[in-house]
Amino acid sequence: MATLHKLTIKEIQNLEPAQKEGAEKSLSDGGGLYILARRLKGGNVARYFAFWRFDKGIKKRLGIYPELTLKQARNLAAVERSRLEGLKGKQGYNMTFKEAFEQFAEHFISVNNLSAASQASLKSVYSSQLIALENFKLTDITKRVLLKLFEGLTTKQSRASLSMVK
Repeated sequence: MATLHKLTIKEIQNLEPAQKEGAEKSLSDGGGLYILARRLKGGNVARYFAFWRFDKGIKKRLGIYPELTLKQARNLAAVERSRLEGLKGKQGYNMTFKEAFEQFAEHFISVNNLSAASQASLKSVYSSQLIALENFKLTDITKRVLLKLFEGLTTKQSRASLSMVK
């Protein structure tokens, strides 16, 4: 696996793209986390964190530095890595929504050190709004299924109507 946590705050602050407007330069922190610097109009530089997995075709912007700290960006990248590894461990997307959500929640709670109240809130969202998806395979969750779920949430329909969507 790639070496993790090699960036320093000084390197981030000193990262400068070429003088040409729109020019970008990036540095890796390892494990898919990158800091990118982009030259804006007027010569200013914007720095933002991104998570890239070239082998999976995934590129996700995490946030702008310094609003998003290096530590926070590393935590978000860890969540993304964990999510991808969890899915890979279950032979791709051959897991249920419930299994995926449990893995996500477990990692999210530990990485963010959530209070008991926040943990209860996360479980409440699942049990009150997302439980209708629990037996769906991830590959079976389509736009149509989600639209039906959201429609049911707004019209207070029963979960039974969702099972007819498959």
